[in-house]
Amino acid sequence: MRTLSWRASAVCALIASILPVSAQEAGRVSISFSLMPRDLTLHEPLMLDFVLTNNSTASVELDLGKDRKEAFQFVVVRPDGSDVTLRPHRSEGIGEGGNVTLAAGAQYEQQLLFNEWFTFSAPGTYEIQVKLAHPIRGLATGTFKDPARLTVDVLPRNEQRLAETCTALKDKIETSKSYAEASAAAEALSHIDDSIVIPYIESSIGATHNVDLILIRGLERMGNDVAVRSLINVYESRKGESAAIARNALVRLASNTSDGTLKVLIKTALDK
Repeated sequence: MRTLSWRASAVCALIASILPVSAQEAGRVSISFSLMPRDLTLHEPLMLDFVLTNNSTASVELDLGKDRKEAFQFVVVRPDGSDVTLRPHRSEGIGEGGNVTLAAGAQYEQQLLFNEWFTFSAPGTYEIQVKLAHPIRGLATGTFKDPARLTVDVLPRNEQRLAETCTALKDKIETSKSYAEASAAAEALSHIDDSIVIPYIESSIGATHNVDLILIRGLERMGNDVAVRSLINVYESRKGESAAIARNALVRLASNTSDGTLKVLIKTALDK
């Protein structure tokens, strides 16, 4: 079984409750989805757990797309009843292949960071509809045409809870024994769309397993004044690859932003 997770003890205390599983079954092969946590404070990471179970007597195959993420299709229904169809996940460069072969009696589990697809901008109750873009090959009968439907309650911003989550993820990056664990924690930390995360990201740069690219992309994605100043600090105080990645991020931000103050700030730093 292949599992992707960022299971730091402090975070687990926050996500001990899991929403009821939305499951479908066809031809004795089942798929299920569940969300963690039950109640999400605004800007906190949301994890989607995907489980494929093969209870048939033959092996089955499923193509999940590049990095095993592209084949997940999402529709989000906002608290006001409007809905948005999310774009498929896209990543740069060479990624992991998406083919999964599951023997009879076997199970496959994967955790997805839903914030890579969608940012919750306001409190309220959201419905997440998810289905797979490709059919499961090897099924004797049945299909999975209908989307799974899950509900998450997004609570108002809670600074203490965000700080606890940032601390737990930072600790996970620094203590992880594998790149997979460290990168999953870094992705979650980098997708906290709140300025509270910036010092945690900056202090995690240079940690073990070389997840600097993920973290610096998080600062670039945020792109506000505080994030830009953090990027400048990384560029000026670090050496080698980390400084080069931060410089490239600053160049892109200067090119893309319409904020004249940020343009001057970045240009001044890069011209030193």
